[in-house]
Amino acid sequence: MYKKETEVSFGSFIERYFTFLVAYSHLIPISLYVALEILKLMQGILMKWDQEMYYAPMAKYVNVKASDLVEELGQVEMIFSDKTGTLTANEMEFKKCSVNLRIYGDNSSPVI
Repeated sequence: MYKKETEVSFGSFIERYFTFLVAYSHLIPISLYVALEILKLMQGILMKWDQEMYYAPMAKYVNVKASDLVEELGQVEMIFSDKTGTLTANEMEFKKCSVNLRIYGDNSSPVI
């Protein structure tokens, strides 16, 4: 018949512990991953409804296009930008123009 093991050695405890970890390690992360994705979706919706993220000149609220946006906001340390309008409004002003020796624009201001 089957002999019941009454004494558990340290080696068999370690073996059983790691067997438990390997056998059940795939169940916890899947449910945790689903829960985190739902929370990220809800945070994105709350960001869209946030009144403090309203930009009055364009009459627009924030537009969340990625669920990882909230995680990445806290990781920004430095922003490098060129002059292509990444951080500016990228507005061009007409100063002065000369066509066939005729000057258009404000003649009193120097062109820089």
